[in-house]
Amino acid sequence: AFIGSPRINLLSGHLRQGVLSFDHFQLTGFSALPDQPVRVGIRPEDLQVTPESTTPVKIDLVEELGSDELLYCVSAAGHDYRLRRPGGSGHRAGDEIGVSVVSEKVHLFDPASGQRLN
Repeated sequence: AFIGSPRINLLSGHLRQGVLSFDHFQLTGFSALPDQPVRVGIRPEDLQVTPESTTPVKIDLVEELGSDELLYCVSAAGHDYRLRRPGGSGHRAGDEIGVSVVSEKVHLFDPASGQRLN
C-alpha cells in the first residue's frame, strides 16, 4: 500500500526494448530493465501540463488547496490522473489539457509482488 496525500497515480504499463508504454504515453530511458508488464507510479506533482502533449486529459474536478490545487482528470482511455499545480491556474472542470511526465520521475513496480524496479 502507498501512503501519501494526494495519492500517487498508479497505472498498468509495459516495458519493451527500453520503452515504457502506458495509457497514451511512450517514454524512453528504461533500457536497464527487461521487457515485462509493470505498475507505473507517478506523483501528482510530477505530471506537467503541456499544451503540445499528445496525451490529453479532461478535468473532472479542481480542488483548491490554498497555494496549490489538485486537478482530478480522466484520459480518453478512461484512466484517472491527479495533478498537483500552483493555485490560481485558471483551470476548470470540463477543460481539456495536455499532460506529460519526465521518464526520471516515473516509478516502476512489479505488478505481482509490488517490488520497486527502478
